[in-house]
Amino acid sequence: MRHHRNLKHVPTDPAERQERVWWLYEHRAWKIEVHGHLFSHAWTCVDIRFNYVDPETLTIEDDETRNTHFEIWLEAGPMFDQASDTSSGFPPPEGGWENHPSRWIRSHDPDLDCGAADLETALLRLANLVELCYDPETWESRSDRPRRCEGTFDENDAYTPGCEPASDGYCARCGWWPHGTPPPGF
Repeated sequence: MRHHRNLKHVPTDPAERQERVWWLYEHRAWKIEVHGHLFSHAWTCVDIRFNYVDPETLTIEDDETRNTHFEIWLEAGPMFDQASDTSSGFPPPEGGWENHPSRWIRSHDPDLDCGAADLETALLRLANLVELCYDPETWESRSDRPRRCEGTFDENDAYTPGCEPASDGYCARCGWWPHGTPPPGF
């Protein structure tokens, strides 16, 4: 789950919550332009999973008896135009990409990974992350988007974040929360 120092708190007012969910649904990141018209693929771009997790760590533990807390987890990313990908080494389909049904595919942006005990709150957290990472008028990543510090894996594939904790627990360099559990109040 991703948390950044500059994230807004999830609103508590029902009207504001509804407005934020609709804002997320209508965001340009989920839309593709075909012949001058925008088409929304909002729910194609959001992968919704449910998990039972350890209520203390909010992670799935190997000891399944510890996984007693229900969570909705979301993974998301903007639509990706395969016609713009020249690095894959794959040739374009016969007839080109112009009208090919697989031209646009969903992507996964790990900085948008989030979750909550209910779908509405998970979507509100996703809205906050989208606002932090993507321009509201385009599908482009913000130029001032916070970038997570690089971490390392040891010989047992255990990951060590590259972050330096500040006095508030967030990273002093990148602003992301480097811990597995969410920060207080989230």
